[in-house]
Amino acid sequence: MYSYRRTVNMKTGTERRTRRGDTVCCVAYDHPFAVFVIIAFLLLLSVAILHMFLPISPLGQGFCTKTMAQHKPSYVGCYPDAIQPKKRTLKGAFTTDLRKMTIETCLLYCTKRNFLYAGLQFYSECYCGSNLESEKMNNDSLCNLECSGNKSQICGGAPYLSVYRLKNDPGRAPNVVSQPRPAGQEEGPMKGFRDGYRSCAERPDDYTSFTKFMEESDKMTTSICITICEKQSLPLAALFRGSQCHCGYLTHNYTLRHTVEPSECQEPCAGDSSVFCGGTNYYAIYQTGVEDSRCTNIVMGKERTFPLITLASFPGSGNTWVRYLVERATGIFTGSYYDDGDLYRKGFLGERENWRKGNTIAVKTHRFDEEHISSFDGAILIIRNPYKAIMSEHNRKFGGHTGFANEKHYTQGTEWIDFVAGKSRTWTNTALNILQYSKKILVIHYEDLRNDPFESLNKMVQFLGQPPNEERILCTLSSPDGKFKRRESTRQKLSFDPYTDEMREVLSLYIKSVEMALKLKNQSALPKDYNPHLKL
Repeated sequence: MYSYRRTVNMKTGTERRTRRGDTVCCVAYDHPFAVFVIIAFLLLLSVAILHMFLPISPLGQGFCTKTMAQHKPSYVGCYPDAIQPKKRTLKGAFTTDLRKMTIETCLLYCTKRNFLYAGLQFYSECYCGSNLESEKMNNDSLCNLECSGNKSQICGGAPYLSVYRLKNDPGRAPNVVSQPRPAGQEEGPMKGFRDGYRSCAERPDDYTSFTKFMEESDKMTTSICITICEKQSLPLAALFRGSQCHCGYLTHNYTLRHTVEPSECQEPCAGDSSVFCGGTNYYAIYQTGVEDSRCTNIVMGKERTFPLITLASFPGSGNTWVRYLVERATGIFTGSYYDDGDLYRKGFLGERENWRKGNTIAVKTHRFDEEHISSFDGAILIIRNPYKAIMSEHNRKFGGHTGFANEKHYTQGTEWIDFVAGKSRTWTNTALNILQYSKKILVIHYEDLRNDPFESLNKMVQFLGQPPNEERILCTLSSPDGKFKRRESTRQKLSFDPYTDEMREVLSLYIKSVEMALKLKNQSALPKDYNPHLKL
């Protein structure tokens, strides 16, 4: 018989059991959030394991049937293929699934990407293309391998493609079921509007509540108006009735919190009919390259002036941008755990201060371990859609703070697959740990901050213990992006969606776990566009 010693620590809620000659095992039983995290992890893990052994249609049979009926795909024949990428029969997109590939899966994959042809081979591989680069074989029996996801179907041969045509008219775009823009790709300016367009808003009754300078011309265009306002050192340009240019900034009587549809601002510019210059009663608002000067005075506090509050986030979630907003809204510099010389040179003068001094209003960090987070008096947790955040971090890794990753970084080798696998776990752990270990917490969703910056910024200022100054906040929102947001024209868009169905399945599990943790902590739910469609 072994003898055991049982010790309970009432402060930490841990039970210690020791058997003579054995190592010590500690069991936490009095931390509700820790118990939740463990249960959530086990539940998600069990769902993932169960999913591995179930034959699941990736998008649902009803959706597949409807989409395929619209496209009326037809079998073209068995085509030879080559191993070398430049010699392949179909040179477009590619996906593979060793367990669940079917004809429907491949056809839908290529249809969603607007290709004319889809081809299957080697049991599990799916290729897409707009042209066939080889001649059809006379012998269809060379395509004789069963699909990995449906043994009653044929998925090509070795190396032969079972080719399907997805639409009848190669000159017409397919009637694809509407779907979201691929994660990580940004929306460009709408037709008729130019880079820098912010919104369409009603002209105030007292136009002087916005306008500080006005010019009218029968040659007016958006670019001319923006140049005029920049020369006046004003952050906003508003085009009106096709020929008027108003320059100004946000005020108590003109906040831009309530805007209208762009269709109200579609009067052609007097100098360029292909571009819109406002409406009869509406301003087309554009951002100039000038920052509002009313809130540029920012100071450093004395040592131990402020409580230690962290601005915590997964990389790529807009932490630097939030620091910019907080500094201008409060008039106090933020600090950082990292001592980034590049950011210091860009004006973040608290970057090189010791982050423990308490002389900055908040401290940036990406760390999420218990020891680090519990050293702060509170945390503002910034959460961004993981699809966008992971893409942003990938771009930073391969292109610097202002660059973009080349498409080869997504398609060559397993680098992108490994990157998503690792970063999706980090995104989840960042949120869960900071929610668990923070003494007090405010959760800010990046998307909410974009959609209604006034409300989110007010919340942050109050959480930081500062009285909200409406003029400073409106000044901040007159030029909300400063130097830290790229112009639309510099954005590069991928020609394909880099996230595979398998990646999305895993990310959905992680999103759901964070959603559950937010609910347990009585924090605001994730925005709808995260699409945590998995129901547990």
